[in-house]
Amino acid sequence: MDKKHKLLKKYIKEANNILIISHLGPDPDAFCSMLLLKEAIRQIYPNKIVKVKARQMPNFNIPTMKDIEVVERLDEGDEDLIIITDMTGLKASTKDDDALRTTKKRVVAIDHHMSKDDIVDLTINEHRSSAAEQVYVTIKRIFSKKLEITPKMAEITQYGILADTHRFLYSLTTPETLRIYADLQDISPVDVENFTYKSEKIPEEAVLHIKEYLNTLTIVGDMAYMYNENNNPAVESASEFIVNNILRYIYGVHWGFTVTKGRTENKYKISFRSTNGYQKVRKFAEELGGGGHDLASGADTEAPDIQTAVDRVLEVIDKLKD
Repeated sequence: MDKKHKLLKKYIKEANNILIISHLGPDPDAFCSMLLLKEAIRQIYPNKIVKVKARQMPNFNIPTMKDIEVVERLDEGDEDLIIITDMTGLKASTKDDDALRTTKKRVVAIDHHMSKDDIVDLTINEHRSSAAEQVYVTIKRIFSKKLEITPKMAEITQYGILADTHRFLYSLTTPETLRIYADLQDISPVDVENFTYKSEKIPEEAVLHIKEYLNTLTIVGDMAYMYNENNNPAVESASEFIVNNILRYIYGVHWGFTVTKGRTENKYKISFRSTNGYQKVRKFAEELGGGGHDLASGADTEAPDIQTAVDRVLEVIDKLKD
């Protein structure tokens, strides 16, 4: 066990009330990594208070998801340890008016992105395939033989890995990822096809927004981009569908981005995707104040209108592209 894992073990042991959160707009891996960590801590320390908080519930069934406390704001409470999964710090996990953003309490991040670390007390990040894989490896290390990986924990971890590797298609999938997944399958096998069907369904309203994105399709060389001036959960679902299933699947296109109106005025969300062997997009996201992986990154930017936001992204790409 390395120094960071020893320190995390010490922090957990000393804490009486632990709060687990993730980034804003949590994806399946965020939910799974939070729930997996909660299950492990409760198993080893049944008398500790462990809470998982988010602003919404997952859009498909995950074991123990009933333990998620849905809140409108992330305010400080009685917690004496805050653990963030699937993100490097509080900036991307809280909103400006959340009291938790300026907390002086101990904060730990368990992440897998390549982004620059936010200021926290401890970061555990081995750049694995997913936050679920990182949490799984971490709890095995710090709790050792005392920890039993239950069928529910095995399923949660598999869901997180499948979601963030896009069923092992992304380049962050490693031989160790596959070995871990195989071990988990022995405990409680997950039907990959059924997981894909349930987790990637989109609301009916999103179909119309997909059409709106496609109406703005612009192709420049091997890059494509689209944008949408609306904002609601259906638009966000449409954006995810576009970047994961359409953007790079056009003949001659290997990378690109979408721009979506944010939930606050003059804020826009940018999602980048690329194909292995082509453009690394993380540097564009970082230049815009975001981050992520080389082939899948995102950022938020301020602009008076969506065309200005698109132009800003194009300027960054022109400045930094390979």
